[in-house]
Amino acid sequence: MNYYLSKSNRNTFRLQDYLATHPRESRWTVCKDAKPGDTLVIGLSGEEAGIYATATITSNPELGPEAPDFWVSPEEAAKPRYRADIEFSHIRRRPILEQNLMTISELKRMSKLLHRQGAACHLTREEAEAIDRLMEER
Repeated sequence: MNYYLSKSNRNTFRLQDYLATHPRESRWTVCKDAKPGDTLVIGLSGEEAGIYATATITSNPELGPEAPDFWVSPEEAAKPRYRADIEFSHIRRRPILEQNLMTISELKRMSKLLHRQGAACHLTREEAEAIDRLMEER
């Protein structure tokens, strides 16, 4: 099993609106080498950087454009990306913000990952497990 961080920037994608309106099963941007059963951590960079949701990937990725609904610009939505079906495990009403992530030893590199260029990054099992524990806290 692999663990991935998929992140958005609020200047290009309205993540909070998406999470508030989509069903438990959805489609999401993933790494092209993702497989069913892999874990996906969904984050946001920028001012409100943090972890907003976790999911399990349930299909193989396919290359194609995004649905334009939650993209800030049509040009961003039109870019081909690898997308797969996912099933959300946790969606936080209040995200786990970057400053809170930085207080946990297993998550020290999350700040770099949340702000790194590109949409997806590999996570270690320890990072994914630490995030999962935080997601379960209320």
